[in-house]
Amino acid sequence: MADLNMILSNIRDLVDEYEKLITRLKYIKESSRIDPDKVDTLIPRLNRIYNKTVNNLREFKNTDLNINNDYIKYLKTYYNYLIMISIPYTIDLLEEIYKILANSSSFNNRSKDIIMYIEKFRGIINS
Repeated sequence: MADLNMILSNIRDLVDEYEKLITRLKYIKESSRIDPDKVDTLIPRLNRIYNKTVNNLREFKNTDLNINNDYIKYLKTYYNYLIMISIPYTIDLLEEIYKILANSSSFNNRSKDIIMYIEKFRGIINS
């Protein structure tokens, strides 16, 4: 099991990364109406944050949460924030981007990638 400080730091950093991703998704949602190629820049970022999420949540789930200290309280708070707010909002924005792409002439591999990540992020919430 990893050190609680490290797990807390990683989960906190992950929350920050989701905030940046959400900001980027909002921008891409608006700009993809004009330039669907902007979506291409999104796929590597989605892959990176998905992998980081899986790894960090695995560490979280392997942590003894019965210890009564402030680190565990913060860990639970960050975890809940990710599962209840950040990831669902990311999914919602990806679905909106998908709808925009579906109504454009750019409905191709980009759309398949977006759907794949929507399903991957849903899998995180459902696990």
